[in-house]
Amino acid sequence: MDVPYNVKGLVWKVKHNRISTKDNLQKHNKIQPKSETNCVQCNSELQIAKHLFFNCKFANEVWDRCYWWGGKMRTQPKGTQGHFLQHEGNLRGKKAKLAWWTVWMNIVWAIWKNRNIIIFKEANRDMEAVVEEMQYFFVVLV
Repeated sequence: MDVPYNVKGLVWKVKHNRISTKDNLQKHNKIQPKSETNCVQCNSELQIAKHLFFNCKFANEVWDRCYWWGGKMRTQPKGTQGHFLQHEGNLRGKKAKLAWWTVWMNIVWAIWKNRNIIIFKEANRDMEAVVEEMQYFFVVLV
């Protein structure tokens, strides 16, 4: 189950808070201090990696549906690392772990792509499009 390098790179950036979220762009003077910094998916909080991928209402719905398909229960971890590591306790066997890590990385990728479509194409991608994309990965890989 090969994961494309761009997806692996994104996951590394998310885990190490090196992603181009609005808070990081503002810290490095890449956007104006008075620019809109709320999450483009829900517009409710500052767009930081933790919020964008795990706490945003949109992201939460994607994660909930994917866990439901897998027959898994989940809790809301406090941070990115906790979210990544919570899979460890629920998985048995090397193949199952690899499949779920692949699904996890693809969910992160799908949320990132959705964020970019909103920002760069100025279009809202509906939840069903993201969920259908994840269903494909779930059915094929798990």
